[in-house]
Amino acid sequence: MPDLIFERYSLFSSVLADLCGGDERAKTRSDSTAKPAGGVASGNGAPTAGGIPPERDVFKGVRPEGDVTPEGDVRTAGGIAPIGVLEVNAPLIEEQRTHRELVDEDTAWELLRQQCAAAQAVICVSDPVKQWVSTHTGSTRVHTVPNGVNVERIRPQSEASDPAVVTFVGTLKPWHGVADLLRAASVAKGPWRLRIIGNGPERDRLEHLARQLHVDAEFHGAVSPADIPEHLAGTAIGVAPYPAPRRTADHYFSPLKVHEYLAAGLPVVASAVGQLPDLLRGVGMLVPPSDPRSLAGALDFLAINPQERARLGRLARQRAERQHSWSAAVDRILRLAGLPEASAYLAESPAGGSANVVGPHASSPAGGSQSGGVSTIADVNRVKGDA
Repeated sequence: MPDLIFERYSLFSSVLADLCGGDERAKTRSDSTAKPAGGVASGNGAPTAGGIPPERDVFKGVRPEGDVTPEGDVRTAGGIAPIGVLEVNAPLIEEQRTHRELVDEDTAWELLRQQCAAAQAVICVSDPVKQWVSTHTGSTRVHTVPNGVNVERIRPQSEASDPAVVTFVGTLKPWHGVADLLRAASVAKGPWRLRIIGNGPERDRLEHLARQLHVDAEFHGAVSPADIPEHLAGTAIGVAPYPAPRRTADHYFSPLKVHEYLAAGLPVVASAVGQLPDLLRGVGMLVPPSDPRSLAGALDFLAINPQERARLGRLARQRAERQHSWSAAVDRILRLAGLPEASAYLAESPAGGSANVVGPHASSPAGGSQSGGVSTIADVNRVKGDA
């Protein structure tokens, strides 16, 4: 059985790991406790010089599909407690109950409380998720660290020739607001064309809507995360047209698409929901959610003002580099957990290698993780197109 559980629901990873590993996993845990002091033990081998086991580094070996490291797999030298960084990217219990099926809610809440109590730091991708965790667990070690972006992999590129290209990236599901984007395109007065990157259950309906509205939108379908830079080429404006939520708490995400737009040096037009006003302050344009005419007006303005696009794009790239790189996110997480920053791990690693800190989207041409770097676990939804 695999050593990692590749699923989104990190709150339940320990139980899933036990189910997956059975007696062999129990033996591995027992064997992992007798390791030299000062290192991090695992069932896969002795610690490295930096205290990170070669195949069980909490940051390395994370697959682009979105690994979850079961908390029982990474333990201190005494075998008593996990290293203690728990990442929570959504109110998972609420999601499961509302959108799927939750068989044993009492056990789910108990697991959440246990894992938060065991963690040195609980890292949430947004303030609403932080509030959810704090309210339901009473933990005082809950922090917000938004998602980030690999600023080395995604860089500014030249715009295509006129008209300006407006690009949306994401899964075609109702909560991404693509229908509103098509309606905005149908009433737009500015010279721009629409590119939609992503697939999903709404695609047929959206293509039909585009034909009804006489909108000549380019539907590119599903794209590998590694190919996002190629498909952003020529873009003039990035767009995130999230619809109005039923409840304020429903916008608890930290959208990777917007971080990628910033890294690409794009001005962003987005709905004023969730974390987006803070993320885009001074580097983008905000519009009311579920308001196609306001959305069209903002896109029209940028389409006919290349100098303003360039100004906002420069500021967007600077913000991505200074505040939203995966390197910065990893260092914040490590500091909150009372651990050395990523640079210290890399300096002590026997492999040495690159000083880059990469997110889960980065991969080698063969599809494997880049060696020499440090990977951090980000929102699995982005890889599946949901961010």
